[in-house]
Amino acid sequence: MLSRKPSAHQSIKITHHLELPPSIVRHPKTYVSIANSEECGDEYLAGYQPVILNCDITHALRPCDRDFYQRWKSLINDHFHEPDLSVKKLAMLAYLSQRQLFNKVKNITGRSPKTWLNEFRIRRAKKLLRTEAISISQIAENTGFSSASNFSKTFRKIAGMPPSTYRKNAVENPNTIKVIQ
Repeated sequence: MLSRKPSAHQSIKITHHLELPPSIVRHPKTYVSIANSEECGDEYLAGYQPVILNCDITHALRPCDRDFYQRWKSLINDHFHEPDLSVKKLAMLAYLSQRQLFNKVKNITGRSPKTWLNEFRIRRAKKLLRTEAISISQIAENTGFSSASNFSKTFRKIAGMPPSTYRKNAVENPNTIKVIQ
């Protein structure tokens, strides 16, 4: 446990059990860098807020997995806003079969491609909810959800609260973002 608030770029060794993907578990010297980064979302450690974990796992991957992971992030970043984006289409864009894509993404990230895509979309939606004064249905459209109801259902499942509550909390407490997991 940290005895003081960590500095912006301090590294901590992971000493407690976390469900890490197999590709990370193979590397016992994995460190998580604490930084003000939007890459991984709004997680925080032991009440130190606002602390955002920088979840760049590339340093712990084999070179071939590192290259794939970078291409995967770029692919998602380029296409996440498309409502018709499916695992089949992602596999085609990655020049892999659906099974190969699933296995590779699951091994590297610990999540299925669909789950990873939805979490990426929700992270983008959270940023828009905090920074933009646009409707929730517009945010749903901008982040690739086919409908506002599907967006709200997915947001609630991943963030633990509806988007309207998240926005309200972010407006009322801009320096402290509470996450229910």
